[in-house]
Amino acid sequence: MFEECGYEIYEGRETIIEFVQTKEQKEAENRRLSVVELTEKIRDKYWNVEEMGNAEKTEAFISMLETSINPIISKFDNQIK
Repeated sequence: MFEECGYEIYEGRETIIEFVQTKEQKEAENRRLSVVELTEKIRDKYWNVEEMGNAEKTEAFISMLETSINPIISKFDNQIK
């Protein structure tokens, strides 16, 4: 039918390799996504506070963030050494 109308048909084949995650890889991906989500929340909240134009509140937010995060970072820095 297509040949009668002047069309040529091209057929092709390709191999598709599908990557299947192991349970451990999926769990690691979920942890990574959790960290990304937390980071986005913190960044969004920071910009909300910053856009209010109140330098005191912005500095207080950063101070509270540092106070909260630094002990966590220190704890894991000490565990790695």
